[in-house]
Amino acid sequence: MRKERFYVNKTGFEMFDVFRAYGLAFAITGFQSSNVDARISDEGYMYCVDIDGTIPNKPDPEIFVDSDEWMKVFGKGTRRKDAKKKLPKVDCEETFNAEYQKILDLHRRMDYVPVIGDRLEDGRTLYQTFDVSASKGFREAKVGSTYHEGSQLYVDKYSWAVACIGRVFFGVRVVRGGRKKGYVLTLVPNPEVVLLHEQRQFLKDLDLKHLCGLSPNATLVHYAVKLSLLLTKKRPDIKYGSIVFNVLRRTGQQSKPAGGGKYSLDLLEKLSTSRRVLEEFDREFALSFVKGIRQDVALTLTDFLLHPTLEDFRTFESLYIRGQIDKKVKLPLWEKEQLEEILKHVEAA
Repeated sequence: MRKERFYVNKTGFEMFDVFRAYGLAFAITGFQSSNVDARISDEGYMYCVDIDGTIPNKPDPEIFVDSDEWMKVFGKGTRRKDAKKKLPKVDCEETFNAEYQKILDLHRRMDYVPVIGDRLEDGRTLYQTFDVSASKGFREAKVGSTYHEGSQLYVDKYSWAVACIGRVFFGVRVVRGGRKKGYVLTLVPNPEVVLLHEQRQFLKDLDLKHLCGLSPNATLVHYAVKLSLLLTKKRPDIKYGSIVFNVLRRTGQQSKPAGGGKYSLDLLEKLSTSRRVLEEFDREFALSFVKGIRQDVALTLTDFLLHPTLEDFRTFESLYIRGQIDKKVKLPLWEKEQLEEILKHVEAA
């Protein structure tokens, strides 16, 4: 079997970079996992995409078939008759069909870095839904009496098209609350070492029902718990270092950036030696729709898993004991072994 390596240099836009790694790998392999597969590894300053098999001469046309994945990211694809720009899905497909070999050749180079700037000929908008750091007004100070939203950020069309595929097929979008007070959370596991097609099936098996919606942080941590639970049954070809996340606040017509970053999976990986601990965490988050102590427990558990200090654990434990005493709530008792496993990592934090 033929093997070849491609390179995805990091730009500092963390979510955009992860989408590019996934997007490049999937653009090469398509849905034909029996013919070619890709291994993605995080090398610190870049992602390496190792291809095992015969690289096709053109992208898999099935990637660009209308689907729920494309609609969730780019909407129904309606276009005004007077619109000058192509629909993102159409633009992405045409770019790949016309420039497929050039895209591959660019990523065969270790020195290729995407061109990004506020003025770029034939560039494409770097959407805030691809990386919240690209949002207008989020990257630069606005000083003075005259209001302005900030400058738009653009990226070369090749990197943009690759990121589109990664966003469509590997990003998770969680919407909570109403149009004026809700939030949109985008999540994607950072690939430490993954085999692409094994990972696609793995993520399909991830149960995202009853995901906690009390806050963006609670949703993020509950997703991480569910992911870690599934990883306890994993094959050795899937390993994530963290979850990259972006948050947008819904303010009516247009969502506003509210931050983002990486959530390390180190603590949950250590706790996964006791699967029952993760199962209990999952249950507490899943039942957070019940107002009262259950919601308070979920929020304090979120704080603890984000910052596993002894103080945060005591706050969580105090509320949990109240839930055990309350006859209407009746939270189950922790087993001694489970508490010892948690406390072991609290002391090390």
